Amino acid sequence: MSRKSKPTIITPEIQAKLNEWQKYADEHGIALSTITNIPFCAKTTVETGHCNCHSNRKCPCDQLFDEIKGTGHCFCKVFWSNQALADEVAKISK
Repeated sequence: MSRKSKPTIITPEIQAKLNEWQKYADEHGIALSTITNIPFCAKTTVETGHCNCHSNRKCPCDQLFDEIKGTGHCFCKVFWSNQALADEVAKISK
């Protein structure tokens, strides 16, 4: 039996964070993930004031572009290079 997580309720604060992240991605020529549970990541960031994966980082963090350059995505997989995300989506879709 698989365990499904409850969907994240999109509050105005979470929607504002999602909008902020999308604007950031657009301005920097990167992609906001379509395969990671972004609403959950945004909820965690809104509630804690820090990155979903690193309690000592704000999101987006200063390491973001180095991580994308190295792996195609940030550590949390919130932000991706456009090509890496397209490749991952294609891989998952097979």
